[in-house]
Amino acid sequence: MHAEKLESFEAFLFRQSEVLTQTSIDNFTETLHTLIINTLEWFEIDRLTIFPGSNILFSEGKTLSVSRDHVAPLNVSQFQDPIYADYFKLLKSKSLYQLFDHKELETHKFDVLSALAKSGAREHGMIKLELYGANWGGLCFTRFKDQPDIEMNESQMQRLKMLGNMWLCFWQHLKVSKSLNSVGDSCSVLSSTTDDEKILLLSDKQLNVLSLLAKGYTAKECGERLFLSSRTIESHKYRMIELLDLSNNTELVQFALRNDLAVA
Repeated sequence: MHAEKLESFEAFLFRQSEVLTQTSIDNFTETLHTLIINTLEWFEIDRLTIFPGSNILFSEGKTLSVSRDHVAPLNVSQFQDPIYADYFKLLKSKSLYQLFDHKELETHKFDVLSALAKSGAREHGMIKLELYGANWGGLCFTRFKDQPDIEMNESQMQRLKMLGNMWLCFWQHLKVSKSLNSVGDSCSVLSSTTDDEKILLLSDKQLNVLSLLAKGYTAKECGERLFLSSRTIESHKYRMIELLDLSNNTELVQFALRNDLAVA
């Protein structure tokens, strides 16, 4: 789709909202994928990814990535490598979005951005996404075409952010709906907090500690790897048990394993 649009962005946004509202739980993922493909065409983007704000959480099921047919899909597992942790620091910028052209990607100090340039990326952008009044993660997109007809100016970035926040709300609500359907007592589920919401309470440092604990490291070994004292690690453990409303260290490790925090 080129510069001439058959409908206004407002109509495009409304149509997506209506489709998502009327989609059943079983068909939601497929429908959302189709709507994102439509968005790639609208903005002349080649790949788009919605991801949580930590590489520890960057995994299948917690990350949504869609590519056009001529573009290789995103390799989610590579972002779990510690060398990509710097990429997530971009989310701490005061700016709501950041945009990098090919030259900036080529010379950037973050490995993931320079690797994008080597793979042929001509432009890459990142937009912050919020949920429940807090930073949740981001939406990033990549273009491999030299001179697309649509310029990603501030107005277009705001529009993309609007779509991203809408998708995120529906997507997170899907997880709650599935939980409700999987248990008999709906009231007990409604009154509890989901694991995804609990994870958002943890800092990056706490997530790093929890990931190592899930791999079987002792407090001393965690401290050696993170350059912290054993006492500090124990403090993090007790604080996480409190934040996550758990009872003991065993439940803490089970929580980490249940949520795929023991990444390689």
